[in-house]
Amino acid sequence: MKSKNLFMIAVAAVLAFAAANVNLHAQSIGVIIDGSSAIWQELAQASYASYPAGTACIWTTSGNEVTVTDTRAGMGELDYGAAWVTWAATGGTCGTPTAGNVNLYVKTDSVLGDRCYFSNPACSVLINGTTTGSSIPGAGTVSALPTAIENLINNSGSGTPVNAAATDIRPEDALFATNRAFTACNTTVGGSTNYLGLGLPAVTAPNGNTTALAQVSASQQTVGTYNLSGLYTTPNPYSTFNIAKFAISGTDPVTGNAVPAYTVTEVGAQPILVIVNPTDASGTGGLNVTNVDRAVLAGVLDGTYGAVTDIVPQAYSATEVGLNVFLREPVSGTYNTMEYAIPNNIENQSSQDIGLAAAATTGPFPPDYCNAGVWGTLLAKSSDSADASGVGNPLSETDTHTATSTRSRVIGTSQVVKAVENAKDGFGYAFWSQPNFSSATPGNVKYITVDGIDPLQEVWQDGEVPTTGNGLLGNVSFSHIKDGTYPIWSFVRMVSTGATTTIVTNLVSNITAELESYPDFVPVASMPIVRSHFTPPGVTYTVNGGNPSNGDVGHVEAGGDVGGAVYSLQADKDYNNDSGTGNGNVGHRQ
Repeated sequence: MKSKNLFMIAVAAVLAFAAANVNLHAQSIGVIIDGSSAIWQELAQASYASYPAGTACIWTTSGNEVTVTDTRAGMGELDYGAAWVTWAATGGTCGTPTAGNVNLYVKTDSVLGDRCYFSNPACSVLINGTTTGSSIPGAGTVSALPTAIENLINNSGSGTPVNAAATDIRPEDALFATNRAFTACNTTVGGSTNYLGLGLPAVTAPNGNTTALAQVSASQQTVGTYNLSGLYTTPNPYSTFNIAKFAISGTDPVTGNAVPAYTVTEVGAQPILVIVNPTDASGTGGLNVTNVDRAVLAGVLDGTYGAVTDIVPQAYSATEVGLNVFLREPVSGTYNTMEYAIPNNIENQSSQDIGLAAAATTGPFPPDYCNAGVWGTLLAKSSDSADASGVGNPLSETDTHTATSTRSRVIGTSQVVKAVENAKDGFGYAFWSQPNFSSATPGNVKYITVDGIDPLQEVWQDGEVPTTGNGLLGNVSFSHIKDGTYPIWSFVRMVSTGATTTIVTNLVSNITAELESYPDFVPVASMPIVRSHFTPPGVTYTVNGGNPSNGDVGHVEAGGDVGGAVYSLQADKDYNNDSGTGNGNVGHRQ
């Protein structure tokens, strides 16, 4: 009897251990998202809400713990980003995970997210540390990351492949931005177009590839009394942004493997805010600095204009205060939305990457804009990273007009917001969202209108950025995004396929409940306007037979749309009725 009891106890112990083991390892990878910061918070809220009541858990990190690696042969480059992970708990204890999806979102950049999704093999996400970050509003209290979840994602050191991208721009536009970066200076991208290459020099990838990788770096310089290098850590993973070749149809340009199928899920429309530092009452903090017209904004971004007085309608004054302008990396979704809405639109035909000599030459993209002999000394400073071309990568430019102004490159939304907040007479731009501007106060940043149109509120007041702390989020109506009068906005999207698309669709459907408290974008169902789609030069895609389509109700969306002309859905439907087509009024850019 005693032996039998001991045997039963032993069996029970084994079964209990096995049950615990099954429970411990019953989690499965749901969605692994890489890309834009635009909906990072909203998808965290939606993912947290997707678990049964009382079981949801979330871990966040704002440090360097999460890496994204290009795993294609000969590549191996690393990028870093803040991240969240969600999972379900057993008995309400987050340290003992139970069966269910484990979701992760690392925010890097739109084009990087697209590239990581389309690369074959896809980029791999790895957790290299478990320092716990801050709570996300509406997503509960952060927990420590259980070893079981860390091990599941790290997959014995090989990481988990990205299976979804968050992007501010269409994949077609992301590919064009990449192709443009690799195209030589003063050379048209894809043939007959006025969009010229940036000529970023190729660098050797960690695993030896010398043709498929380029980089753009952040400026390391002093602006006024503020040292930009103070924005970064040492060593500095955020000072360099990697650009690598990819494709969205056919075969991968690095490995020759088939490019994955994809579905694009529109989430909502977000505006870009033009922001300034308000500390200098004689400069950008002046009461008359409330607006910038789009033509002048183009000149500020391309270096033609550099004084605060240039953006204020007034009679000529010899007294000038210089602007310190901060620009994003040229493959950023934010950069491209601004680029083709303002400086590189049909009206202005310029670019943020031209340089000051643009003011002294004629025509779009002056032919010597990338000639180091003409102004290489203006752009490439000795304190910046080595750039054999002398073009200015990173962009670090000083204008010696009556007032000294600067243009500097920063990497990522958080960096441009910090740069403007900390630089006297700072001037920059960033996609709106409550988390992107969570550090904003009336004393460190204000937003201004473009062409007199407010991107957030019905009527501009004093430029105070709405936050959770000042009670102004309730004023965010996006009236002039919906009516199409504010020019700088884009749809944020998710790219995925198969079973992952089902997860993505469910998460996106859960976002709407949070928008009343955190109005970060206009849900796509509430947008009465659409941008005209087009085929970016040199870009090949197979959706809709390779033909652009505006994606009206009942029709697939295809082609690029960054900077596309704006039509009401009614007008586009009428166009379809009149023309007998279903693609909408395509092929038109601002």
